[in-house]
Amino acid sequence: MEAASFKERRLTPKNEAWERPDGATNRNQAGRPAYAIDCEMVVVKAKRGEATTQSVVSVGVVDEQMEQILYARVKLSADCDVLDDSFVRVQGGLKPDWRKGIELSVAQNLLSEFSTSANGIIVGWEVQSDLRALGGVAASEQAKDDVRFPPYGKRTQLPLFGNYCNICELTDYYRTAKTNSKCQLSEAYNFTFARDLSAHNAGDDARMTMELYKHWCNLKCPDRISIHLKFYNITIRNFKPAQNRAHYLWTFLRVNRAGVKEKDEKDLYKVRFRREEHRQEYLGNVAARIQRHTDRTVKWQNPQPCRLGGQEIDCGAFVIYLEPAVDR
Repeated sequence: MEAASFKERRLTPKNEAWERPDGATNRNQAGRPAYAIDCEMVVVKAKRGEATTQSVVSVGVVDEQMEQILYARVKLSADCDVLDDSFVRVQGGLKPDWRKGIELSVAQNLLSEFSTSANGIIVGWEVQSDLRALGGVAASEQAKDDVRFPPYGKRTQLPLFGNYCNICELTDYYRTAKTNSKCQLSEAYNFTFARDLSAHNAGDDARMTMELYKHWCNLKCPDRISIHLKFYNITIRNFKPAQNRAHYLWTFLRVNRAGVKEKDEKDLYKVRFRREEHRQEYLGNVAARIQRHTDRTVKWQNPQPCRLGGQEIDCGAFVIYLEPAVDR
């Protein structure tokens, strides 16, 4: 009886401590335990259908004491086929045996217990995608609905597994300094703590998320924490002859680092790096490929100042332009 009455009090809006009408999280966190979650997903298709979706294959949960409450593989349903598992294999280091692990219901029940028994907060980075992968489609839709729940989506009283939950979406607060945009979890973590934490799985990501949440709380929950970032771009142009462009891109210019944004246009090939050392690493790889190759129409030159700003490397068959760093 006591549990039932507690639930009724929790679901009454007038007793709800999160009062900000704009959908962001209220500063009143007293007495509310927080649990950071993260999931890794693969792209799947139902055996009898055509639509593709994301399914969770691992889940991590960390509490405010930085204890890892859960890290486990989640087995896929037998009625779906995996279409793309490259990210979790390369970045997460997971072996492609997607039929082993805990049942999805185990993770669902754990989150339901955390969010209802003690009126806890689910903390995440782009948490709506995690909620969706875990089966909380209605909660995910409301969490990203910035039309009905401005500015970023609903954050309280989200329907989840037959109950309701409150979330703290950290990308509401950790924003880029110049454009007030979202950034990556690793970028916010590196800028905030001046150190890297190589996130190889959902458990590591959940730990990073909880550290950022505790930092936000220690700062008295500000509306915004500015993350100063830069982009380090490269544009490759003037392919000669044009019909050899695909050959040059694959042989000399391919990118091997994950998390790098590529844009292949008609006459240009653009690569965006988030760190200068990553851009220099890429140039070193290109130089090594050119020097090893027998194609003498392509040659490596030292970078030269460009009249547009930045630097150029004329490789004969193409030109590599290093743009000045761009604030974000």
